[in-house]
Amino acid sequence: MDTNSTDPASAARPTLRERYEQLKDRYKDIIEEYGTVALVTYLSIFALTLGGFVVAIKLGYTPESGAGYAGVVGVAYGATKVVQPLRIGATIVLTPVIAQILRRRSGGAEA
Repeated sequence: MDTNSTDPASAARPTLRERYEQLKDRYKDIIEEYGTVALVTYLSIFALTLGGFVVAIKLGYTPESGAGYAGVVGVAYGATKVVQPLRIGATIVLTPVIAQILRRRSGGAEA
């Protein structure tokens, strides 16, 4: 039984895909506004996430060969892609804060 088609409240809510697209649009706006600061913030979050997943996986599994380590990195990369919406959200939230800190440190110059 499909209750979503008859529920007017659910018709007004955006789908998960629509919310993700809105998040991506907002991320593009942040990149345009903050440029390098936004890109470095995003890549730093990506590297920390990937590294965190590699460490977490290796805590439970010890690869015995190069192929085993490549598998760990591959699974960690997959997990990092799964949390991409969270990483984009973190970039949107953190970039203005980081830009403000950099402006203060540089004496008010544009970051």
